[in-house]
Amino acid sequence: MKHFVLFTLIVLFSIESYSQLTYRTNQSGNYSSTATWVGGAIGAPPASGTCNCKIVIQAGHSLKANVNLSLTGASIILDGPGSNLTFDNNVTITLNGNGSIDLQSSMATITRGNANNTITLGGVQIYNGNFEFQSTENGTVQGPASAAFPRTTGSQFQNGTLPVKLADFKLVSQSTGVTVSWKTSLEVNSSHFEIERSTDGKVWNTKGFVNAAGNMNVEQSYSFTDAEPENGTNHYRLKIVDIDAEYRRPKPGLFFPQYQCYYTWK
Repeated sequence: MKHFVLFTLIVLFSIESYSQLTYRTNQSGNYSSTATWVGGAIGAPPASGTCNCKIVIQAGHSLKANVNLSLTGASIILDGPGSNLTFDNNVTITLNGNGSIDLQSSMATITRGNANNTITLGGVQIYNGNFEFQSTENGTVQGPASAAFPRTTGSQFQNGTLPVKLADFKLVSQSTGVTVSWKTSLEVNSSHFEIERSTDGKVWNTKGFVNAAGNMNVEQSYSFTDAEPENGTNHYRLKIVDIDAEYRRPKPGLFFPQYQCYYTWK
C-alpha cells in the first residue's frame, strides 16, 4: 500500500498560521480607549510591537488615531459605508511586516487631522496630510482602495479592495491521498479555487475545483483531496479566480504567508 513520507514544507512567512486576533470597533472613538472596542474589557489594540491582528472599523464608525502607531503584522480594515479612519494632529501610523489597509466601500474614508499626519507601510510613506486618492480634498483617501506590503505592484494605494487574504495553506497525509487545506481571512468577489499539482515545480496541472465564499471578512476553511498523486514528489499550489474571471496564483509576499507545499508519495 502506498504511504506518505513528509519531505519538506516550504514556509516563507507565517503571519496568520493560527486564528488571527481581531479588534472590532464597538462605537466611534479614540484608538487608545477601551470603550471604542467590542469586548472593551480586553483592552484596545496595542500601539506598538508585533500585533499579527486585524483592526476592523465597522460601518458607521469613525476611529481616531490619537496616539502614534507602530505595528508589525497588522491589517486595518474599513468595513463598510461610513467607516472612517482619522487622526489627531501630528499623529503617524507605521505598519511593518506583512501589513495592509483595506477600504471596502466607496463610502469608507481616511481623513487627516492636519498636514503632518502620515501612514508608512513597509518602509514606504503611502499617505500624508496633503495626499489625495480618489478625492479632491487634502488628506483624504476615498474607497474602495487598498494598500499592502509586500505587494508585487508596490505598497501604494490602489483602486479596489484586497481580493483574497490567505491565512493558512498546508498538506495533510491521508490513506486516500493528499489533502490540501487552506483558510482565508478575507475574500472580495472570489469565485472559486483551482488546485494545481506539479511533479517538478515547473509544469502545473489543475487537479480540482472548490467554490469560494465570495465576499467574507471572517475566517473560511477549505480542503481538497487528490486521490491519485504521482509517485515521488508532488507540489501543490492554488489558483484563485474572481467572479469576473480574473485570476492570480499565490506568490511569496502577495498577502500569503505560505504559497507552496510538497510531499513525497511512495
